Amino acid sequence: MTDTEVLLAAYGRWGEDCLDHLRGMFAFAIWDERERKLFCAVDRFAIKPFYYADRGDGFFFGSEVRALASAGVPLAPDDKTIHDYLVHGLLTHNERTFFKDVKMLRPGHALVHQNGQTRLRRYWDLEMDEPPARSFEQCVDVAEEAIRDSVRIHLRSDVGYGLSLSSGLDSNFLRCVMSRVGNLGEPLDCYSYCFPGTPYDECVGLKDQDESGTNYHMTDLKPGMLAKDMAEVVRIMEGPIGGLGIFAFWLNMQRARENGTKVIISGQGTDELFHGYKYFYEMRLRQLHERGEAELVKSELAMLNQSHGTNIEYGSEAFLRMVRPEDTSTPRASDGSHMNESGYINPEFARAHGPWTPPGRDRFQDLVKSQVYNDINHVKMPKLLVFQDKMAMGHSVEVRVPMLDHVLYQKLFSIPTQYHLRNGSTKQLLREVSRRYEDALNRQSWKPLKMYMPTPQREWLKYELDDEVRALIDQSILHERGYIDKSALSRLYEDYIAQTELGNSFFIWKFMNMEYLFRAFFPGDA
Repeated sequence: MTDTEVLLAAYGRWGEDCLDHLRGMFAFAIWDERERKLFCAVDRFAIKPFYYADRGDGFFFGSEVRALASAGVPLAPDDKTIHDYLVHGLLTHNERTFFKDVKMLRPGHALVHQNGQTRLRRYWDLEMDEPPARSFEQCVDVAEEAIRDSVRIHLRSDVGYGLSLSSGLDSNFLRCVMSRVGNLGEPLDCYSYCFPGTPYDECVGLKDQDESGTNYHMTDLKPGMLAKDMAEVVRIMEGPIGGLGIFAFWLNMQRARENGTKVIISGQGTDELFHGYKYFYEMRLRQLHERGEAELVKSELAMLNQSHGTNIEYGSEAFLRMVRPEDTSTPRASDGSHMNESGYINPEFARAHGPWTPPGRDRFQDLVKSQVYNDINHVKMPKLLVFQDKMAMGHSVEVRVPMLDHVLYQKLFSIPTQYHLRNGSTKQLLREVSRRYEDALNRQSWKPLKMYMPTPQREWLKYELDDEVRALIDQSILHERGYIDKSALSRLYEDYIAQTELGNSFFIWKFMNMEYLFRAFFPGDA
């Protein structure tokens, strides 16, 4: 039976409760002729997007905004969404899109349109159960078994599949698990992007490895590629590109299509599941500090310093900044730096729209678990999944994410935070699981700590692409429409170029993306 036949059979048996029996990624709509209703849903993490517009002249839906436009939905800019991105760096954090009246179904949500009315409901949410009394080693066993089960299921395919591979732990571990449970009959096609001649070139280690059992497909990126294709990729994204790595993923998926690979396995979701970002560790120290567990904080801080080559002293100003409560509603890069710098936004536009507070900021007593929940549901994972789906489907490639399996998450989310964040490193539980695959992993140069700035995006925006950036600022539609002050932006950009350190370039990246979005979809008069 096909997926569609199974889905219809499930709906015929259980009705809307069929969602409780589904596992994996999906976005669908079923017309129930007997009840005269349209039943729509997305999977628990919204791995596949579902756009809709509920208008007086009809209910429109599709997997792309362009499909709704082709059906007659007019596209106009949504100022609140534009504000949240330009000011706070937020993307896909709620149901709104960059297009007025066009919405997205949120993770774990279903929709029914009937008799001209639309109702939404959440059919699944991530909960933290009372953790069972397990030792660290027992949790390692549970994690490995759950991962292997999810990978095994995600490898079911009628066509060949490949792997999105970096030099880091997550994708290399996934490669090893695939080789153990997948019964690979031929070498695995692995797709990586490279920045030759830079400190960010993750392909250096891969190129030196034993290629037995692996076909490496490596795409070299240069600044001219971004200058040439960024406008088109933003159009396909129907929104901003998350960063240079997303653009690189687009080129990788092009390579996969040319090579005949129909399905790509991705490690997306691993950092959230296993608490892989540095700011998770800082939040753990903050909670321990607030509880008055000074000796444990000192011990953990010492190991964190050793792992990261820092020298933060307990009680110092640097330490107090690390553990001081702060706004966690806006997204942060993996190194903890915020993405909400602006300085060039038109003040009247900025004042017209207020701040945003994530619904689950204080969902759990454990600060780290609350942040993981928000990253998965609002701040980080929804946008990463949209990036991944648009960049892959733009080349007719399907991406599967075994680490974003709800059964896996339900089993591992309640594992105590201290099992994930310990000995100065994030992802300790995953690192322990990976030691059971050392023979295979040792042929790869995966790094013990995350490369927090994994691309030369700052260098490109600061040096190689300065002429393109200046031209965009000079001819800015955003300035003409009253969203930004291009004179202020120009001064900020010239100051950024003049400073000796690389600094945070996200302010200019946000502008470029939004400028290209307006040129693609809103070029006419406001």
